[in-house]
Amino acid sequence: MKKLNLFLSAAALMIGVIGFAQNSSNVYQTGNTNNADVNQVLTNSGSTQDSYIRQNGDNNRSRVQQLSKGNDSDINQVGNRNVAYVKQDGYGGHKSDIYSRGNDNRAVVMQVTLGGQNQGQRSDIDQIGNSNLTTVNQSGYQNKSWVYQLGNGNVADVDQTNNNANYGRSESDINTRGNNNYAKVDQQGIVGGHISDVDQIGDNNRSNVMQAGNRNESTAYQKGNRNRSNVSQVGTGLSLSGSDLNNSSVRQYGNDNRSNVLQNGFDHMSTVYQNGNLNKSYVSQSGNGHMSTVTQIGNSNGSNVMQN
Repeated sequence: MKKLNLFLSAAALMIGVIGFAQNSSNVYQTGNTNNADVNQVLTNSGSTQDSYIRQNGDNNRSRVQQLSKGNDSDINQVGNRNVAYVKQDGYGGHKSDIYSRGNDNRAVVMQVTLGGQNQGQRSDIDQIGNSNLTTVNQSGYQNKSWVYQLGNGNVADVDQTNNNANYGRSESDINTRGNNNYAKVDQQGIVGGHISDVDQIGDNNRSNVMQAGNRNESTAYQKGNRNRSNVSQVGTGLSLSGSDLNNSSVRQYGNDNRSNVLQNGFDHMSTVYQNGNLNKSYVSQSGNGHMSTVTQIGNSNGSNVMQN
């Protein structure tokens, strides 16, 4: 009986050790002078944190900091001199995926949850080419970001914040194919719930989206070279359950086109279509419930719309 008790005590101790071993880190490196740094601090013994790093090439660097619970980070870098940094904090439940293939790419992800269970952020980054840069900063509840960059010298910058777990979840999708393109998405609000979709095909295009308030939506599509699109939609954002419902759609085909859309208030709609070269459109709507449609086909056309 004494031997049996000793056996049961040892088994219980073993189970306890296994039960508390809840962080997991896997690092695979092939090549020369690669570096991986993983720091995981578990704040709740009931939730695991997982980190996976694979680096194939030379002089790649990865750093992961997960300082809460239920976080998951996956980094895969193929090539030389690529850098990835992930920090996930707050109440946890975050998911980050980074894939870089090529040389001199950079990816930075910072995600914070303000409170609650299963309210973490989601970031997915794919970069194929050289010298691409992606920065994702998300705080609040259940925001989602997708970035895909194919080419060289492209930059994507995403910043999303909301402050309410029941109505939040902004989403940003950036898809870039070409060289030296720039896309910036900034979505803020008490509730959030914004949607932004940016597509760029070509070289040296620029797209800026800023949405504040509740549940605004923006779509920007650029096909060609050196096109510029700026969208700013600012709602009231004063109610946790209310919606501003501003909507902007910009489509640019050709080269050197310019579009600026500014909407303040709620329930505005703007549609801009440019097909050609050197076209310019400016739309400004304030108040409530205005609608504007601009169509430019050809070259060097100009349009200015102001509605209050």
